[in-house]
Amino acid sequence: MSIVSNLPACTGVGFKPVHFRDILAAPQPLGFFEVHAENYMGAGGPPHAQLGALRERYALSVHGVGLSIGSMEPLNRDHLMRLKLPVRTLRAGEFLGASRLVVA
Repeated sequence: MSIVSNLPACTGVGFKPVHFRDILAAPQPLGFFEVHAENYMGAGGPPHAQLGALRERYALSVHGVGLSIGSMEPLNRDHLMRLKLPVRTLRAGEFLGASRLVVA
C-alpha cells in the first residue's frame, strides 16, 4: 500500500493566528503550515478566512488532536463528524494520533 501526500518534502511550521499579518506581509520559503482541526470546526468567520488566504500561498496539514484513535476508549463519532468541516473546507489531509491512555 502506498501513501500519497500533497505536502512538499520540506519544512513546515505550526500556524498561530497571532502571526497571520506577518506571514502575509513577509512570505517565507516554507513548505506548509500545520493547523489544529479543532480550532476550525466552526463555520466561516475570520479563522476560516485566514486559512483560506494561507491555503492560496502554502500547503496545509490538518492535525486533529482530540479524536484519539488507537486509545482504549470508543471512537467519538460526534467529534469525527465535526472533523469533516475543516478537512473538506481546506482540501487537506488529517493525520491521527492517540492522545489518551486508560489504565485499568
